[in-house]
Amino acid sequence: SYFEYIAGNISSALINLSTMPMFTWPIHGAKYGFDKASSAMLAAGRVVANGIEKDPKYKALYAALTDHAQLEHTMAREVLEARRMTTGDYLGIKAKLLDTLSIPFSATEKYNRGVTAVAAFDLARAQGMSEADAVRYAVNTVKDINTSGMAVTAPKYMQSGLGRVFFTFKSLVWNSAFVVARAFHQAYKGESPEVRRIAQRQLLGIYGMAGAVAGVKCLPFYGLAETIAQMISALFGDDDEPFNFDEEMRDFFGELGFKGPVNFLTNLEIANRTGVAQ
Repeated sequence: SYFEYIAGNISSALINLSTMPMFTWPIHGAKYGFDKASSAMLAAGRVVANGIEKDPKYKALYAALTDHAQLEHTMAREVLEARRMTTGDYLGIKAKLLDTLSIPFSATEKYNRGVTAVAAFDLARAQGMSEADAVRYAVNTVKDINTSGMAVTAPKYMQSGLGRVFFTFKSLVWNSAFVVARAFHQAYKGESPEVRRIAQRQLLGIYGMAGAVAGVKCLPFYGLAETIAQMISALFGDDDEPFNFDEEMRDFFGELGFKGPVNFLTNLEIANRTGVAQ
């Protein structure tokens, strides 16, 4: 699956970057302000491009990210390392080909994690958090947005042989669903008005950016609404006129609203390939 759908695929690598506008920016912005989040992420992008490890300011952050396998242990490594059983699997032509083809997707994955971490660290430090607490906050934020990275640190059902087969390529989807569901809960059941306010802003940011990037079809839990609609149609609909939820939404919102401006203009089919809606 990795070789067929991800390895060497430039559009998949570009779509991988959609995590930042759809999750990183809303999560940072909800807590620290969207203008500050924008500035921090732009600055973080330059830091990551130049190499986090080269900047002494981020020495502790880089060490923590490395210790938690948040930079080098990419999806490619999780998938490819799992299938390698002999020395030949590491040194053979096929292994080298797969490693080479994995570079675009792995590079964007590392970039996502790096920018998220550096921006979180800088925002936390600017608000007066200690370096140790800011490092811990940054690492946890990266995991919230980009998953823990390794099956062994994932939920127990994702650690078994079958679990890894079924969930390795869906870990980001499950993680995103948890982040959004938790925000919904905190928005109305949070322990303080401040927590509820941040969660509400986070939800508005996530849904707003998901709609802007990939339209209605990319909104979190769109798949849940689709499933319920299909069930209602199966029970009470007209058998002579099959119901298609996507087509109904396309008719209601128009092609631009259904696919989103970025998706519509680039034709990358972001909504179908991020899986966030499902």
